[in-house]
Amino acid sequence: MVTGSGWLLAMSLSLQAVAMTAWSQSSNHQTASLTIPQVAQGPKRLITTDDLIALRDIDSFSLSPDGKKFAVLIRQADPVANGYRTGWFIGSTDDGALTSAGDGGEARLMRIMTGRCGGDLVGSSSRWSADGQWIAYTVQRNGEIQLWRSSVDGKIQQQLTHNEADVRDFAWSEDGRTLFFTVGSTRSAQRAREEKGGRDGFPLQEFQWFTEMVYRATPVGPVETDLTVWAVASDGRDERPADAAGKKQFEEGLRRGYSWGRDYSQTMKVEDFGGSGAPPVVGKNGVRASLVRVDPSERGFLPKLRLTASLRPDGSQPIACNAEECVAQIFSKVWWSPDGKQVIFWREEGINFSDQGIYSWTPASGVVKPLKRASGDRFKECELLGQRLICVHETRLQPAHIVSIDTRSGRTSVLADFNPEFKNLRLPKVERFEWDAPPDTVRLGYSKRAYGYIVYPPDFDPNKKYPVLIAPYGAQGFIRGDVGDEQPMLVYAANGFVVLDTAFLLPLGDMGAADGDTLYEKMFSAEHGFPHMTMLMESTMRGLDAAVARGWVDETRVGMGGLSQGAMASLYALQKLDRLSAVSVSGPSLSQIDVYLETSYGAEIAKRIGGGVKRPEAAEYWAQIDLADHMDSIEAPILMHIADREAIGIMRLQYRLSDARKPYEAFIFQDEYHQKWQPAHRYAIYNRNLDWYRFWLQDYEDPSAEKADQYRRWRALRELQCLNPRALRAYCADNNKE
Repeated sequence: MVTGSGWLLAMSLSLQAVAMTAWSQSSNHQTASLTIPQVAQGPKRLITTDDLIALRDIDSFSLSPDGKKFAVLIRQADPVANGYRTGWFIGSTDDGALTSAGDGGEARLMRIMTGRCGGDLVGSSSRWSADGQWIAYTVQRNGEIQLWRSSVDGKIQQQLTHNEADVRDFAWSEDGRTLFFTVGSTRSAQRAREEKGGRDGFPLQEFQWFTEMVYRATPVGPVETDLTVWAVASDGRDERPADAAGKKQFEEGLRRGYSWGRDYSQTMKVEDFGGSGAPPVVGKNGVRASLVRVDPSERGFLPKLRLTASLRPDGSQPIACNAEECVAQIFSKVWWSPDGKQVIFWREEGINFSDQGIYSWTPASGVVKPLKRASGDRFKECELLGQRLICVHETRLQPAHIVSIDTRSGRTSVLADFNPEFKNLRLPKVERFEWDAPPDTVRLGYSKRAYGYIVYPPDFDPNKKYPVLIAPYGAQGFIRGDVGDEQPMLVYAANGFVVLDTAFLLPLGDMGAADGDTLYEKMFSAEHGFPHMTMLMESTMRGLDAAVARGWVDETRVGMGGLSQGAMASLYALQKLDRLSAVSVSGPSLSQIDVYLETSYGAEIAKRIGGGVKRPEAAEYWAQIDLADHMDSIEAPILMHIADREAIGIMRLQYRLSDARKPYEAFIFQDEYHQKWQPAHRYAIYNRNLDWYRFWLQDYEDPSAEKADQYRRWRALRELQCLNPRALRAYCADNNKE
């Protein structure tokens, strides 16, 4: 459920990770330590949900000052303990050899600048001592976030601070003998405030969302910005508030460790996404590279930016790069070559930013050269090391790993693989395909072409008819579970489905030019037929049509589902079309209740960062797109996996579905957010989604005894579906549609 101003933030956050503050919430169980096993080559087998849930992810990456080593924080889900294993590793940039550097502590949830959490997990950054012998980082353990360090040989892991408040940011002194860090309110002060509110009541104006009251009645405030600087010796002694000189060293230390993104001292705003809020990048002899808006009048959060440079330390006589490659809406990173003669830049490009390009620009001559381009694959973090880039990389069939890219030849080689078990999995064939997008009727700036990937089942036979599952949202990086990680696409394929991993088109033109209110008004204009919802639905269906034209799609066995806009498009398709035979979503369709979930204070906070919008209140407006008002249009059974904080959004829908005797099942997950973060929950959703689609589209029931009750319920739902005149499949003996 994306409500109020949340729709704009959800769109922007799906495009680019931004600088955010870590807020922590641990699972209820401790997990074993994380290891990277040695795995011998063996016979290949099909992938399962057990393989997918146990993937090791890279949460943090940094290079040592001399470039000889990298540090990574690895995270692995444990659905049995409902927690995460985490661990720090030091790797060689020559051969990728890994050394364990200690436990990473409890997994933490990411908070955006308003203080709200969407369910994304975040790891601590690591910062290197000047001599390259230590990394410093934060660890959450037992509800506290403290500063730690590890030696690069893995022999020492040491807690440095024992502060009464959580550590927020940190920096090394230039000589490496001191670490400076910031803290906010003490944990005891925060507990006292909650206890007082629990006794006396919290003022309504402290809440941003009414869902906070329904869930726990404790307000979530914006990220605290009134911080205090402290200092601690690098061996953990003498922890104390910093004096004026120490505060200055902290600022200088942050600048030394700063490489890209926003100015750390400024509050991130929506319009800073894409790199427009980044300060100049300084190279040898003081040369500078900057991003400037092509059109200063653009008011959107992804304006077009142009790369510029100055070969003078004072920034005078700027040189604009006039090549087409030097203009983009998202620049992921910019570097200077070691000799200060070339600017290396990494930008997002292609349909819906489906591609990435890394280029070099020589300001003195104006020459721009492509160094590396990736389509579908994703570089998630990169650092320049001489003539090489060391990057966190994903392909469509390989989860995150560390690679080295030769900037002269473009050759990529794997340095470190954190999921060696994958080499013994029989993974499917994947094919990119494209199609013409629907007309951009109100000129929002959608691409004229759309794209996706066909994930084929094993032993695919083009002469057969196959059930098809559509995951309609992301289509970038490793094929996992689409946005929200609830649709185990590779496992679907392993179980006989053709999967269409398609990407929603985004209104990139107006996302650069228009403010939030104007953009929303055009995207969700009732007068123009709700252009954004229509674009998402029709573009996805055109992708399905492109697959149907190949001759192997069973059009009576098509399923679709997803999170957020993925749920919105799936349910809108149920309302408008008769194309689906099963749906699984993580939330309801848009409805009038969305208008009232954000408090006036929440709207004010969102407006400060450029994310607030004003929505219509009229019931007549919402009745046009709320599935609860279109029961007669529903042709397929619906499965819902709802976060408890968002459960209020399905009130009308579940009531109307029950009253109309439509087949549906809904599950509510405790202590969850927009994206489910708890491993046990994601594992349960993986398996139930697989069972759901196999039941409705393959007529298959898992014989496991523990699932007997599930299938009893679903067989009863099937009896209801027999009564549905819009059903595409014949489920009962007296229904002769097939």
